[in-house]
Amino acid sequence: MPLKYELFDAIAEQGRLEEFFHFALCMRNERRWSLYNSALAFTQNDGCAHILTKSGWEKIHRYIKPGARPIVILRRYAAVTYVYDLADTEGEPLPESIRFIQDYIEPEPQPIADYVFPYLKKICHELGILYEERPMGTLAGGSARKLKFPQTFYVSRRKSEKKPGKKWEITYPQVALNVWHAITINSNCNTTVKTFNLLHEMGHILCGHLPLESKEKKGEYLHLPLRDFNEREDGTLIDNGQNSTGYLDRFDDPLVQQMEWEAEKVCQVTCRILGFKYDPSEYLRSYGAIGDKDAAPGSLQVVLMAADKIVNLMEKIDEDKEREQREALKEKTRQLQNAQEREY
Repeated sequence: MPLKYELFDAIAEQGRLEEFFHFALCMRNERRWSLYNSALAFTQNDGCAHILTKSGWEKIHRYIKPGARPIVILRRYAAVTYVYDLADTEGEPLPESIRFIQDYIEPEPQPIADYVFPYLKKICHELGILYEERPMGTLAGGSARKLKFPQTFYVSRRKSEKKPGKKWEITYPQVALNVWHAITINSNCNTTVKTFNLLHEMGHILCGHLPLESKEKKGEYLHLPLRDFNEREDGTLIDNGQNSTGYLDRFDDPLVQQMEWEAEKVCQVTCRILGFKYDPSEYLRSYGAIGDKDAAPGSLQVVLMAADKIVNLMEKIDEDKEREQREALKEKTRQLQNAQEREY
């Protein structure tokens, strides 16, 4: 097991001290877990909110989900102990005695998310962003990151050309796309929360918060805006490999506040267009990045361009879906006509 100073230094280097303090102090007051054990749990499970042993959860009529990954902590004069986060359990509602969890309120499911969310995953594919899900802690939403090495997949692109003596012909050839960005979303959330988290992480990428080293790596279709987020005034890089999200997550950093404001506004504007109810004020307040129309901490132009790109791609996917349905109907009609001709 790592030494205490190594654990706390690692958390400090990642800029997650405020998040850790909130979790560790609540667990100390509620369950008497030591700060060292809280640090062990915190580094093993992103966003863990409340940890108990299997028997501890069963006492409040909650049970461990199949395949849940345990968190290892230490107990004095005993072997290692396995505990589980709230996100790894299911069963009865939480008792009022768990005060910390009351700070975490998951938005009510909205039926429109069941329709929109599959579209957003397709948009990631269209933009050349790798989408993936994995189980995370209760308070974790997701992350956007740069890939060390590109991955390649194929997408269909509209192509129109006029051949001699013929009308314009529209085709949809497959085009190879190099993928340099990835988004990971917490699979433990409901579809509505996944939609909010995905829009937020897409906002980080489309607003240029994860710049690439060269223009060639940007990809032909992503068209990221050029931002000045490569380094701070003191010369330290934002993307220095200390955080899986690709940038330092320090609450008191003006650049972090600006990036979080822009990503949340992309989510809010897109939700407003698509018909979602979404209020980013609580999230932005935690970063000290509320802002208003007179003193916005970020670029409104970049926000609107990113939201517009997402909505336009949704409309394009709708058109492609209608085109595929028309082509399928034509093919079915042609098969019926051929069958009738054979009968005669």
